[in-house]
Amino acid sequence: MGVNPTPPSRSAPPRQNPPNEGVDCKETLDMATFNLRDYWVSKFQTNPELHESQKLITDEPLVIIRIARLYQAGISDTDLYETTRRWWTGSDRMHSAQYALSVYKGVCVEVYKVHEWRRGSFNDKPKWEFDGVVADDNIRSLMLFKSVKYLFKFGAANPIKYLNC
Repeated sequence: MGVNPTPPSRSAPPRQNPPNEGVDCKETLDMATFNLRDYWVSKFQTNPELHESQKLITDEPLVIIRIARLYQAGISDTDLYETTRRWWTGSDRMHSAQYALSVYKGVCVEVYKVHEWRRGSFNDKPKWEFDGVVADDNIRSLMLFKSVKYLFKFGAANPIKYLNC
């Protein structure tokens, strides 16, 4: 008869230090599912005072587009662009805007450099869309994850706001 192998130990394996040891658990993020936009939206929701301290201040002509019901956690860059760029009821003021901000819950989640505005239709109603690209890093660093909540009155239904246009 063969010898029975020694049964495995029931004690816990030796503890290995996690890579984020010493970092506050609330600030530790799972990098496999990390989404910077969702992180900042969450930060603003849990720290309302950030809306006051992180206000967007700029002289650039902007159109601010709130995408409230269209935004989803983990939204891809392509889907965010497509959601932000079309179909909006707007005025001639939008043509002077050099940048379009995609805003969710009062927080700028992306900045686009507008190349052109085009008229189109959606559900047989005249609407506008823009063609553009993600703005340069120097512009994005000034606007991304800043609050524009102060620009909208409580209960305002219009998703479009113009700044410096």
